[in-house]
Amino acid sequence: MEDAAIAEMMAEIQQNPPEEEWTLVPVRKGKGGRPKPVPDPTDVKAILSQPTMRPRSILASSSKEAIAGQHFYILRDYKESRECRVLQALINVFKAEIKGSEDPITKAICLGIGSFDPDNGSWITKERTHMQFAAFSIILDELLIFQEPAFNESDAEFITSLGHEVVESPAAFDKVDSTTFVFGIHLYRDIYAQVFKNGEYPALFVGTGWNVWSNVSFRWTAEENHSLALLKAMETTHKRFPFPETPGKNIFYGTSIYWAST
Repeated sequence: MEDAAIAEMMAEIQQNPPEEEWTLVPVRKGKGGRPKPVPDPTDVKAILSQPTMRPRSILASSSKEAIAGQHFYILRDYKESRECRVLQALINVFKAEIKGSEDPITKAICLGIGSFDPDNGSWITKERTHMQFAAFSIILDELLIFQEPAFNESDAEFITSLGHEVVESPAAFDKVDSTTFVFGIHLYRDIYAQVFKNGEYPALFVGTGWNVWSNVSFRWTAEENHSLALLKAMETTHKRFPFPETPGKNIFYGTSIYWAST
């Protein structure tokens, strides 16, 4: 898929939102029915016909098993949504571009997705965390490193039960280099500054783009000015696409996907 086709897909979704806030996925009758076919990631019309995410009821979660149960349903719904199809299409283009690259992605770092089981029991927080983790999981199945100060024991147990690693802050920042995929949604500017402190550009970066930071008026520290200048430079060294957002949500609002140009 060419860049123009991706741009067309994103424009169609933004200009033609669903008539209703939620489009429910039809329930398949009977047992052992044939699964719905997955549309070709390059088929724009097929992707646009996919349903958007449907709302979930509030459920209590206080254990690894409860978190895993909630995530199963949210991940299933996300995989069936057209926003996920757009994301998969974008990542397939990226994978094609880096095929045979001398510097393939060797590690992935997930920063600050929040707790699956917040102290206040907020469903908004739970949903955001599950959705961001679902999107991150969709992107790749390589080595994953999670750094989240808000993780409690159940969060860490759930992540490690999937075979991933949880590290204490700020260990993950030191691992960022040109072969890294960094995933960090809606983080503070000082966190993004830490991501770029080594002076290297990640091969793949998902987070708040320079198009957002450039419109924010703050008094930056010297370290933030230096590090975020690298994010600004990625506007020319990397390709940037808006992250597909579910209508009526702001889980990925203002988020961009950057990947190194080949």
